Order: sequence, then structure tokens, then C-alpha cells
Amino acid sequence: MQVTERTKEIGIMKAIGSNKKQIKRMISAESIFIAFMSWLLTAVIGVPIEYVGSIIMGNIVIDTPLTINLASFIIPNLIWLRPKRVYV
Repeated sequence: MQVTERTKEIGIMKAIGSNKKQIKRMISAESIFIAFMSWLLTAVIGVPIEYVGSIIMGNIVIDTPLTINLASFIIPNLIWLRPKRVYV
């Protein structure tokens, strides 16, 4: 959800006394939570699909089932989690 779609919510928060830092923190926390939940759901769904696919295809495309290269997981997530500017 974009900040521009939340103008009413942000306006209400400012009316009850929230400052910009609190609003930015809330938006960031929601974004991180949504990202984590989508990653978790993808892992829960993707790992069994990869396992079944490797059994069906006989490891033709996938050399070893359920291998995880930590660098290919950590580096993109660190790039994605870098501080972003939130305009309020």
C-alpha cells in the first residue's frame, strides 16, 4: 500500500497527535511484516513444490532437492531491507 493511498489514515493519526517519526515507524513496521509473511508463505509453498518437481523430473533441472545457497538468500534481502525514504 502506498503512502498516497493512506492520506486519510495519516491525517487521522496526525490529528490525534502522532508525529512524522511515529508514522514512518508504523509504515515501515507494516511493510516489514508484510514482506516477512509473504516470504514465509512462499517458502512454505515453494519448498514442497520444488521437492515434488525434482522427484517428478528426476533431478534433470534441479541438481539436488532442497539446497539453499545462503548468499542468494541473504544478499537480496539485505538489499531489499535497506533504509528507504518514506515521504509523509
